[in-house]
Amino acid sequence: EVIVQEEAAMALHHLASKPLSSSKDEHHPPPPSRRESMLVPEKTSWRLVTLVGVGSLLTTTASSSLMVCQALWLQEVFNFRSLQFGFVMMATSVVGLSLRTLAFDYIQRSMGLMRCAALGAVLSFFGYFGYSLIHLPPTFATRLAFFAVCAVAGTCGMILTSGSISPFLSRLAAKDTMGRVMSVASITSSAGRVIGPPLYGRLYMINHPLTYRVAATFAGTAAFAYLATAAAYARRLKRLLAKEEGMAEAMLAETAGEGAAQREEETIRALQDLLRVILLDRGYGIAANRLQLAAILENAFPFPESNDGCAPDKLLEEAVHHSASHHHHVYTITGRMGN
Repeated sequence: EVIVQEEAAMALHHLASKPLSSSKDEHHPPPPSRRESMLVPEKTSWRLVTLVGVGSLLTTTASSSLMVCQALWLQEVFNFRSLQFGFVMMATSVVGLSLRTLAFDYIQRSMGLMRCAALGAVLSFFGYFGYSLIHLPPTFATRLAFFAVCAVAGTCGMILTSGSISPFLSRLAAKDTMGRVMSVASITSSAGRVIGPPLYGRLYMINHPLTYRVAATFAGTAAFAYLATAAAYARRLKRLLAKEEGMAEAMLAETAGEGAAQREEETIRALQDLLRVILLDRGYGIAANRLQLAAILENAFPFPESNDGCAPDKLLEEAVHHSASHHHHVYTITGRMGN
């Protein structure tokens, strides 16, 4: 009997320490690096969409100054004709293509979309403001070098900004408003090209450098709009992640409760089977030695004292004595062992 008790206790300890195979990594949340990209807002943040739209409108309006005035300004400062202006456009296109190919993706992933757009707006600010000063250096070579620096800054700024707006807008939209939100980028881009040409044409007639200073002001204001959007989105993302983590913790707690119940049920069932095999292997005939079996079970699994001082194991022994002449009563007592 002592051997049976020890083997049963060892089997129970082994089964209780065994992890559940059915719940392995089943409800683990995705890593933080993936969770941000998986977040889909329940409703569209129109306040952030408006901020991005204002920044996009200002950026596009600023860039339209190049459509109207750059050829005229280069002709006045450098006496460039159509051929020279064609080479300028080709060079800026090469710069833009190189940036998109070699560094654009890295900058976006390192800084984030709105900070990337803000950097582009800052570069555009310096580019446009520099355009208003290229007539000041005394020599042709100095003016040309200064113009080249400003052109590179302005081109990189436009690439960084224009490539960040549409992807960011897609993060702000719920599924049912995705089309309307994405149309903001195209609407503001078109509106900037409608507003810019007549505005800069009039400014160029008043004062040539003033055209680019106004464009620089628009670009600088857009940079502040993008930075404000980035800060507001960071707070919003923090709330969304906290909500998701709370839901994940609740799900894990619920799963842990279900797993504990399942684990207890499996442990009891396995212990019943194992105890039945041990008893039969030791030569205890379940039908022939009912009293002996009951005594073994009482010693292996003692019941606590009840409130009235009567031990439940005493009740079990009395039930065994009462059912000695009826085999089906014995099966009722030992039914939890799987017999």
